[in-house]
This record gives sequence, structure tokens and C-alpha cells, in this order.
Amino acid sequence: MNNYIQTKQYCKAIATIVFLSIALSSFGQWYWQHPYPTGDHLKDVHFIDSSSGWAVGHDGTIISTIDGGLSWETIYYDATSTLSSIHFSDNLNGWVSGYSNAKYGGLILHTSDGGTTWNEQNSGTPFTLNSIFFIDDQIGWAGGLHLLATTDGGENWISQTIPASANEIRNIYFIDSNIGWASGLYGTIISTNDGGLNWEEQNSGTNVSLLSLFFTDQSNGWTVGLDGLILNSIDGGITWTNQNSGINHILNKVLFTSNTTGWAVGDLGYIVYTNDGGDNWQHQMSGVDKNLLGLSFPDLNTGYCVGINV
Repeated sequence: MNNYIQTKQYCKAIATIVFLSIALSSFGQWYWQHPYPTGDHLKDVHFIDSSSGWAVGHDGTIISTIDGGLSWETIYYDATSTLSSIHFSDNLNGWVSGYSNAKYGGLILHTSDGGTTWNEQNSGTPFTLNSIFFIDDQIGWAGGLHLLATTDGGENWISQTIPASANEIRNIYFIDSNIGWASGLYGTIISTNDGGLNWEEQNSGTNVSLLSLFFTDQSNGWTVGLDGLILNSIDGGITWTNQNSGINHILNKVLFTSNTTGWAVGDLGYIVYTNDGGDNWQHQMSGVDKNLLGLSFPDLNTGYCVGINV
């Protein structure tokens, strides 16, 4: 098999892609996207609008759709790498982070043509980059054991100083070019109000690893992790309080479409949903029993999640 496949029709032997179309209630119906999955793992998914989306995963796989997921095609393949995170700032500019086994280092790929071509950027780190996030086509961050930032679209990545007590970063989220948060292993949450020039540790109140976080504004945020843990903050992360997810399985990703409406996806196909800011979380049926890792909502009613092979 070639290490690189350009715009090959995506037909079979790929991972979980589940599609959600709902009226905002606890009875949203998740169902398989085409093609039905039979192979690789997908770790993250990102839709920029209701039509255009991308997903990444093991074996350096990047797949894309321009019809809302009715069809998918492979636009990149490199068996020597694992791709962990993907983020597009617009229909053309996107970035992927992960790890290159061939180069023994953190991997960052960039496209400026919607994914037709991908070019490697110099991360300068030997460690896996678990998360990548961009505010626009110039300003972004990538994180793992190191936290990196760029102000020129990734032409140059600069290491940022984080608190010595912070553990490996698993997820990054910014609401603008200044205000952002990162979560990680063993209860790590750090925050910045100056674009990452200075990061401060927040007290999560837990030693449980926090795999994802999401803020709807500078005050309201959620983070999720092991043991079904969901924490909520209403003061920008100064304090965090526990919310009852109703499950004890790992939650890998959380996303809100408003201050009240959100989802979290996790291991064994679990999806939990809230329409009251997390005061109550309800179980939705995904139709799979494998681990769900990535989640994206291009609009209020349509969502996509990806995960390991079935």
C-alpha cells in the first residue's frame, strides 16, 4: 500500500462515523454514515459548515466530505504517523497534529486548499501533539507534553511556558485570540488571558485525567474525562463543580452549541446529552459499543462523532 493516497474514493475499511440529526431533545437519533465502517481508528472530526468536514486517525489517515458526510474520500495517508487532532479556521485553511514515527517527533500538517495538499510544518518538539486549535488562519496553538503557539499560520511554532505542575495536555480551547484553556492528565487545567504568553493553573479539584474541555464564553465551560467525570465552571475556570453524567466510563470529548445544550461522547459507544447546562445529563443511544473519540456540530441539529473501528 502506498504511504500517500491523493483523493482516492473512500469506500471501505475505515472507522466509526456516526451521524446525528435531531430536534433538540434527549431522543436524538444517531446513525451510521456511509460507508459503513470496518477498519481503522479515527480520533478527531471537524466540520466547518453543514457540507464540509474532515476526520483524522491512525495510519496518518485524513478523510473528507463535501456533501455533509453522504460520501467520504481519503485525501491523505501515511502509515508512519498517527493523527490526533484536526482544526480548520475556514474552508481552505486547516491543521492536523499528531506524531511521526518516521521522524520521531510531534507532527503538524497544514493545508491552504481545503485538504487537497498537505505540507508539514516544523513543530520543534519530539513529543506527540494531542490537540491543535486555531482562532483564525494565523493564530493557533498545539499541545502535548509541550504547548506551542503560532501567530503566522504555523510557519513558526514557539514553545510557551506552562506551570511546572501541569501534566500532559490533551485538549486546547480558545474563545478568542487571548482567552483560552487547556486540560490534561491528572486533573490538569491551565488558562491564559493573553494568548498564552502567561499560563496559570486552575484548581480542578480532581486528579482524574481531563481529556476534553469546551467553553461557550469567557465564563461557562465544561471538561470531561475518566470515570464519566464532568466538571462545570461558571466563572471562567476559577472554580469547578461536579455534574452527574450517570455513567462511569471514560468520556473523551465534550461540545456545547449553547450555554444549555451539549453532548459528551466516550468509551463503549456512550453519548450523554444535556439541555439545561449539565444540571441533568441523559443517555443517548449511539448504536455502537466501541470507543467514540471525536465530536463536531456544524449547526444546532447536526453532529458527527468518530471513534475506533468496528
